[in-house]
Amino acid sequence: MSDETQKTTRKDSLETKQRLVDAAERLFAEQGVDRVKLVDVSKAAGQKNRNAAQYHFGDRAGLINAVLNRHTDLIAEQRRDALEKVEQHNVTMKALVAVLVLPVVHHVRSDPNGLTFLRLNRQLVSSGDHIALSWKRTNDMPEVQQLQLLMKGLMAPHSKEAMRAKMILVQCMLFHGLANFYELMSLSEVDAFVDTLCLSIEAVLLAQHS
Repeated sequence: MSDETQKTTRKDSLETKQRLVDAAERLFAEQGVDRVKLVDVSKAAGQKNRNAAQYHFGDRAGLINAVLNRHTDLIAEQRRDALEKVEQHNVTMKALVAVLVLPVVHHVRSDPNGLTFLRLNRQLVSSGDHIALSWKRTNDMPEVQQLQLLMKGLMAPHSKEAMRAKMILVQCMLFHGLANFYELMSLSEVDAFVDTLCLSIEAVLLAQHS
């Protein structure tokens, strides 16, 4: 195979994957992540091969990750920059919670599919089939690992189970709270809501555990 042919093949493959991810994002938002089948995504992406999504992404978890990565890569970059600035000063829980929440808010405001990202995460943290995927994604992100480490340093001692429970609750507050707000409330009230959300998450993290 010539170099030119290889380049064309790679380009076609990337374009196919992009169409599949676009279709999956749309279907996940419309029908719910648990209802969408890989063959549905292949069809919606205009692929003659009904197994195209499976070929490129392996399974539904692989496709979900691909959809989320296009968003979380951008959010992670903002978090890294914000975390670097926070670490140069006196680290407070308020500042750390802002690093967690504000990049997500900014992404929803600036990305046309930002609300879809929130809705998909809301589905994942509510799904018995996919909560493990959501938890794994969160804990595999280096900037989130660093953020959690700094948060734990400001918290009273917790058991492993209690800490996990709090982090899951924080995820629910972040994704359910923001997604529900954007669906139900006036955007003119978003700043007040975000302030309340950050204060609520801070209170959960700093609460003593009996």
